[in-house]
Amino acid sequence: MARSAIESAGIEVFLQGETANSLVPVAFAARLQVRPEDEAAARGVLDGLDSSPASLESVTAAEIAAETDAEVDAASALRAKDAAR
Repeated sequence: MARSAIESAGIEVFLQGETANSLVPVAFAARLQVRPEDEAAARGVLDGLDSSPASLESVTAAEIAAETDAEVDAASALRAKDAAR
């Protein structure tokens, strides 16, 4: 999860020990690494993560709200285009 969050922020990530960990997962620890100049930004991303996962209901509500906002924006754009004619 940490790796995905950091990568989605556009920060390059290297996982030291990834290969060894895939061979015997309980025997090796993997280490998430970023470039020194990206450390503060990566820590900011990790600090911003919610430690408790979102519920299905809250995720669904957020998706519905985003779709509704997109539909309203599209309708507004069409009205503005029609008004400009």
